[in-house]
Amino acid sequence: MYRHVGICPQREISWPDLTCEEHLIFYSRLKGIDSRDEKTVVQQCLEQVELADETTKLSKKLSGEQKRRLAIAIPLVARRPVVFLDESKTGLDPNVKRSPWKVIKRVKETHKMCIVLTTHSM
Repeated sequence: MYRHVGICPQREISWPDLTCEEHLIFYSRLKGIDSRDEKTVVQQCLEQVELADETTKLSKKLSGEQKRRLAIAIPLVARRPVVFLDESKTGLDPNVKRSPWKVIKRVKETHKMCIVLTTHSM
């Protein structure tokens, strides 16, 4: 089952001393992305979540919104057919709570995947 599912938990899942790119490379290897495609897939994923300019930035230097976008990118990097995003807007300021929706919409339009959101926001 886990080969078909990606999960973004509500809690922070990044390591402070890894860059955005290093996070996605780690997870792409964990999920079995071909090493020949790894850099391309990681770069595409960073672009989709609007972190392409932050590729080499350490996780601990990211804003709360950027950390959330990185957390959303992690399950997306494996291109699984089903992705669960648990409280994808947790910890975000009210001004930026729409940002994850833009990212999710862009990914949905680009890839054929079912994205399941859980939220308390109505």
